[in-house]
Amino acid sequence: MVTALAAVTWLMSTFFVRLDEPWDQSLGGTTSGAYYGLAARAFEVHGLGNLRLQPLHFYQPNTTKTVFAYRNHPPFPHLITATAYRLLGHDERSLRLPIFLLTCLTVLGTFMAARRRPGHEVAWIALCLLAATPMFFQYGDMVDAPSFSLVTLVWAWLAWERHRRLRSGRSLTLWLIAGGLAGLSDWFGYLLVPVLWLDLLIRRRDERPWRLAFIAGLPFGLALVAFCLWLIWTAGWQGALDQLLNLSRVPSRNDTT
Repeated sequence: MVTALAAVTWLMSTFFVRLDEPWDQSLGGTTSGAYYGLAARAFEVHGLGNLRLQPLHFYQPNTTKTVFAYRNHPPFPHLITATAYRLLGHDERSLRLPIFLLTCLTVLGTFMAARRRPGHEVAWIALCLLAATPMFFQYGDMVDAPSFSLVTLVWAWLAWERHRRLRSGRSLTLWLIAGGLAGLSDWFGYLLVPVLWLDLLIRRRDERPWRLAFIAGLPFGLALVAFCLWLIWTAGWQGALDQLLNLSRVPSRNDTT
């Protein structure tokens, strides 16, 4: 326990110290945060409605005809960081604070997920492994969509396990919300679906596995439909098709990646 607490404290202290680091080429100040800041300023200049929730990587103050929109994943992460940027101030700290809170939730969710095993030893070991993972240490506070995917995946799994245990309307609603947020964060979130399906095959304790399999994929299917509708709203039918083809790495007439 002491080792785990020390590792997590060291990790979070490092993230906290890096809140004010400038955007540069270093591991701690990755330039993705600069793009999120640019998108946040564009939302303030042109408004969410005028931009149709599109994060921009290029814009001019007096026109929206020359913008370059980023549509590689749903805009949910950008909307969260843009809100923090607007409320907390126009600096690096404002963009990193939401990510810092997400990291705290990831640590808490990891502990709660591992604590489901008998005893607390597995939970403490899980925290040690999380804090000691080089990728998490270097990029855990990165202002980018994967940070949102990680925390929503952890809590979506907890919500799923709760629904499998209770089978109530409230637990189903919680799962749909948690899974939907995972699907609206980034494409990593969709990796949870085959994991849940495989788990249903392995445990085989349910009388109606096909119904549960449908419920497991439902929030992600709804999130995908929402993303497609957003693409059609912002880019039109042909633009939406081109974007989906680019995301699937199928050649199209317009490469926007």
